[in-house]
Amino acid sequence: FFKVGLHELLGHGSGKLLRREEDNTFNFPPTLLDPLTGKPPASYYEPGDTYDTCFGPLSSTYEECRAECVGLYLSVEPEVLKIFGHEGQQADDVMYVNWLSLVWGGAAKGLEMWEPGRGWLQAHAQARFVISRVLIQAGVASLTQPTEDNLLLTLDRTAIRGAGRAAISRFLLQLQVYKSTGNIEEAKKLYNHYAEVTEPWISWRKIVLANKQPRKMFVQANTVLDGDEVKLKTYDTSVEGLIQSWTERFEDPKPLYQALLDLTKADSHHFQ
Repeated sequence: FFKVGLHELLGHGSGKLLRREEDNTFNFPPTLLDPLTGKPPASYYEPGDTYDTCFGPLSSTYEECRAECVGLYLSVEPEVLKIFGHEGQQADDVMYVNWLSLVWGGAAKGLEMWEPGRGWLQAHAQARFVISRVLIQAGVASLTQPTEDNLLLTLDRTAIRGAGRAAISRFLLQLQVYKSTGNIEEAKKLYNHYAEVTEPWISWRKIVLANKQPRKMFVQANTVLDGDEVKLKTYDTSVEGLIQSWTERFEDPKPLYQALLDLTKADSHHFQ
């Protein structure tokens, strides 16, 4: 919840796009300076431009990367951790696991979603790989091959608040400025530099795939009304149990379909 909350609410929910309006005015003051150059913004969005139209195929993974960086950057703040109910040693552990899980999802498991000749197949995996490369470059994380068939991922816990946050801070600033100003050329240069999969990553990918495990599935129990009592019905932890749980949860889907239709009709005026 901590990771998702920061990623979705403050990651995707932040960041302004600088634009010129139809009446030739701007949505930013003339005194605004680009923090990367110290000069006024050299580019901005024109009328009719959107982030997706300007960034094209890069837009999805670039935005996921930006949101992940926001989450990492804020996760070291004691006040932010406290909002989510974490203080003291527990807060420190949550912060560490948050960073470690992201690097694990990028430097290790992320390679499952890259194929020779096709490139990256999933936006989140590519984004996490990029961030992992940034942290490896900063000396905060490392991936090594201690044996022929195994990899070792290391994250320096003591460096997260120092070199780790500094590296993410700088990278996030670049991501945000290029997005805010619609500077697709610099964004591509920056992002593709870290997203490129070369040796030894290509060789390491073979080890990752050899150790790949089936995706985890959650078999959810159902509540059943038996007279005046509500009973909990559980299922086998298997594919069959998951299917049975799902089908018994929606034995009569008509009310659900009707509720969805009613909500769609109620909001239809927003889609004109």
